[in-house]
Amino acid sequence: MGREDRETYVHRPASDDADGGLDRRQSWLLVGVVAFAGIVAPLAVYLWPPSFLGYKNAYMAAAMVPALVLAVAALWSVQAS
Repeated sequence: MGREDRETYVHRPASDDADGGLDRRQSWLLVGVVAFAGIVAPLAVYLWPPSFLGYKNAYMAAAMVPALVLAVAALWSVQAS
């Protein structure tokens, strides 16, 4: 059996992807959510120290807000794409 006798698999993707990906507005919304979770939320915790809760409880609660926002954004992006 030579090389000419073997068939090889060649992947040919569809030329038009009608329902693929997020549009420009949705992509920028995800960038904003990541910026909020990575920059704005930690900066807010640093600039405004907790007042009515103790430091340990306040910092744990403040860390949950960006985590929940990121989780909701991840689920939304999976459903949207």
